[in-house]
Amino acid sequence: MNESFSTNSVAHTRHLAALIEKQLHDNEALREWAGIPEAFDLVLDEGSPTYGRAWRLHYRKTDPADHGPNEGPGAQYAARFTDPGGYLGFSKREACEKMIDIRRALFDIADILDRQDITP
Repeated sequence: MNESFSTNSVAHTRHLAALIEKQLHDNEALREWAGIPEAFDLVLDEGSPTYGRAWRLHYRKTDPADHGPNEGPGAQYAARFTDPGGYLGFSKREACEKMIDIRRALFDIADILDRQDITP
């Protein structure tokens, strides 16, 4: 992790989300386990000053125009590894701490998935 980042910085929070996205993108088995289809991207939402800055991590279709009959163009889905609704926390610090935990868990899950693929 880059030492110039602070757990209170928006840049660090976005960087952690990008690392999780890369981790899922680089490991197909992990992406399948997480339940994120190929044509979807992981998205970090900050919320709004009006309704509260709740940080959420969810996924949505890469092409917003490509949506099903029961989905709106901005349909969002909670990832399997987040709380319901993708909630990470109310503050940047809470969101960072939760994403650090998510990254650690994803590394462990990826390791388990890799071990399952080994044939004697």
